[in-house]
Amino acid sequence: ALSITADNQTKCGGVAFNFAGSEYSSTGLVNGDVISTVDITSAGSGSGALLSGAPYSIAIANATGANLSNYTITYNSGTLSMNARPVVSVSVTETSGTTSNDGILCSGDNVLLNSSASTAGSGSISGRVWNDLGTSTTNSISTGLAGTYNVTVTNSNGCSTTSTGNTITVLT
Repeated sequence: ALSITADNQTKCGGVAFNFAGSEYSSTGLVNGDVISTVDITSAGSGSGALLSGAPYSIAIANATGANLSNYTITYNSGTLSMNARPVVSVSVTETSGTTSNDGILCSGDNVLLNSSASTAGSGSISGRVWNDLGTSTTNSISTGLAGTYNVTVTNSNGCSTTSTGNTITVLT
């Protein structure tokens, strides 16, 4: 008897999980017999899979390889767990230009961009990186330079979210 078991996997919500075809283990092969390929699928592997539907089953089937017709094969499913990505927002604070906090500055003034993030119930916030010239890792950055700024926040499960870009315009 040959038993093939799908390995349990974890992914981040909103991100596709692509099976390489090697996410399994087997017991019962003898005499140098080998498994060449197996089909591994899960309804939760697509980027649109809902966190509320997790965990998803991982199905394994259709093994091919040397002398496998000599075996009675048992396929055992695995589990695809899903972690939530952080929820990120950025506030713009400035009193320059035409309207307060609109991201339009007079030349020589600065804007404060402050990020806030929650874990959405999955892990803790482990890091953040702004796309500014210095790739700051703080909660806030201050700049007087025109551009589009966003921050990528990562949680302790390795899941990341990038904020919507905040465009800063400098009046001349």
